[in-house]
Amino acid sequence: MENGLKRTVGRAFTTEGNCKDILVVSPRQVHKKETRVKEPIASASSGLLGNGGRIAPADFPEMESFEVVVEYE
Repeated sequence: MENGLKRTVGRAFTTEGNCKDILVVSPRQVHKKETRVKEPIASASSGLLGNGGRIAPADFPEMESFEVVVEYE
């Protein structure tokens, strides 16, 4: 992978501490995208290009918090 970057994970958590990976991307592709995760159109329009997704908290009412973690090799 490029510069040791393995993947980026978007994870959503419930109040009980349960979690669900809603977005998993690597430098070359989107590996997993929950249907409520949209295309990152606003970022692309502002000049930030790459793999990703738009996570709107209102689209995930069962979730309390979200985290994005970048894994390296």
